[in-house]
Amino acid sequence: MGVGERMVARSPGITRCPLCGCTDLVPVSEIPDVPVFCNVLWPSAAAACGAPRGDISLCYCPSCTHLHNRSFDATQVEYQPDYENSLHFSERFNEFASALARRLVQTHDLRESTVVDLGCGRGDFLRLVCAEGARHGIGFDPSYSEAAPSDGAGEGLGVEILPREFGPRDHHLTPDLVCCRHVLEHVVDPRGFVADLHSWLVDHSSETILYFEVPNARYTLEQGGIWDLIYEHHSYFTLESLSRLFFDTGFDVLAAGQAFGGQYIYLEAKVPSAPSRGAAARRDAASLRALELSVESFGQAFESHLDRWKHRLREAGAARKSISVWGAGSKGVTFLNAVDQDHSVRSVIDISPRKHGKFVPGTGHRVAPPSALVGSACDTLIVMNPLYTTEIRTMLNKLGITCDIECA
Repeated sequence: MGVGERMVARSPGITRCPLCGCTDLVPVSEIPDVPVFCNVLWPSAAAACGAPRGDISLCYCPSCTHLHNRSFDATQVEYQPDYENSLHFSERFNEFASALARRLVQTHDLRESTVVDLGCGRGDFLRLVCAEGARHGIGFDPSYSEAAPSDGAGEGLGVEILPREFGPRDHHLTPDLVCCRHVLEHVVDPRGFVADLHSWLVDHSSETILYFEVPNARYTLEQGGIWDLIYEHHSYFTLESLSRLFFDTGFDVLAAGQAFGGQYIYLEAKVPSAPSRGAAARRDAASLRALELSVESFGQAFESHLDRWKHRLREAGAARKSISVWGAGSKGVTFLNAVDQDHSVRSVIDISPRKHGKFVPGTGHRVAPPSALVGSACDTLIVMNPLYTTEIRTMLNKLGITCDIECA
């Protein structure tokens, strides 16, 4: 089975940890009837309200600290060109992505190199890496459409994007860097996915550096990032489970840590020149106990968070206060479906022009540009990601808009 096939393997009724096979799974939270795709907006409110739904049964593996949705059904999840999750319209995000591209090129001496990006979207990050000095970029993504241009810099920098999944027919490639950012959490068989990469690289290019980046499950559990729980994500990685996955599949882990305000974790690895005889990274007992406590309390904390926001929106409606939400990505869609079925939120704002005039799955809220707030009575703006607050305030000031800002 190739890497691409691992992404769509069928797995109804998952009863084992997808990383270590443990069956002693701990229930964490049940979230029924959520949109299957948060990152697919719809052409009408009626179509949006009829969007496909599924259930999240979040569970925790005490053996390897991994979390996953055991109700995940991959037969419902097929990525098409209308899947839109690019963050590159944000200056704040572009600063992060540009700094990352620069660091990878400099740290691993990737000038004049070949880079493969698995799940590259529209190739925005791949173009940033090539703009920093890589010679050739090859991206793979079944949701890619040439009809939708990229947002990143560096057109014409030797970037080639193939609108399909990476597979055995691509194993002749010998890249210097393989990037895979915000893809592994979607893969139903992450262990098989990474093991396939090892089999490819051990035969062809043992010097290749891998860079993987995924959402940080600890941020969700410990920092109240509950709006990151979406159906598209089969897996929720901790730094411990991500590192163990790569170690167990034969890689040397070169570096691992947190990024983007702790919301992401990353890992850099390579195939060892000789079979590794080292031991897996030691697990910090205090850190693991803190994680276990967060797992134990998450269900109640999740419900309390939802109740607080439902009450907050009801109060605003009763007081005839105008509420808007900034962010029609996965966080915003999750928030609206969880707490605003009554449409207390007057408008949903997003800076991506690709989303304007479309409708949020599940609730049918219409997405508008920031300029829609001009001349409207917006009392409170709910920002879905606190990392963008400064950028949003700057845009509001330029538009002459004054309102309270709350972070969800």
